[in-house]
Amino acid sequence: YCKKDARGGVLRLSVPRSSYIAQAFSRFAQLADPTLTLDYKETNALRSIRNVAEDGYDLGIVRYQADYEKYFTDTFREKGLQYRELWSFRYLAMLRLDHPAARKPTLKLADLQDAIAVTQGDLYVPSLPREIEGQVGDSARNIRLYDRTSQFELVATLPRAYAWVSPIPADMLARYRLTLRPCEDYPARHKDVLIYRKQYMLSPMDELFLEQLAKVQSELRALTL
Repeated sequence: YCKKDARGGVLRLSVPRSSYIAQAFSRFAQLADPTLTLDYKETNALRSIRNVAEDGYDLGIVRYQADYEKYFTDTFREKGLQYRELWSFRYLAMLRLDHPAARKPTLKLADLQDAIAVTQGDLYVPSLPREIEGQVGDSARNIRLYDRTSQFELVATLPRAYAWVSPIPADMLARYRLTLRPCEDYPARHKDVLIYRKQYMLSPMDELFLEQLAKVQSELRALTL
């Protein structure tokens, strides 16, 4: 199954709302066959599984909290999907540079209790006991969004806002005057996992995208230690 290797083909990707993946995709788009149509969808984990298993997407990246790995690997097998881990990391708090908590090299959840949590609104998995994408702590107020760019805009605009995020490239943070801080009492790890159908053969264009992804991860890896 290599429809995208023919000239004028299509590569369909379904991924989490993640800035590092978006940067890797941007680099890939500059290198890809110019006749290739690229279909890039940012969405939640369950939608990505459905996109790949049922709706014809070539590759998916699923993000989940490591505590729920069995649930997801069982789902992958049930849906007839191959999978492999791409990255394991801890979420970081994204803050304005002038946020009071940004003065500290490492945060505690208590530092964010009076802040506004800007979260993704469609991450709940009904069969699991709680949300799985790192929405932790008791914030004074929550704002739920359904796209990544608005999350940047709101955290940059609201003086006491924050968001839990995967590592973000420095140029994206600088564009919005934002910074990242680890949280010492939020130890949960998250994983980004590649999925594709069992009968699917990775093409040179797939491999090129995954190569760019690995390069961006390498650049950001120090943030996750």
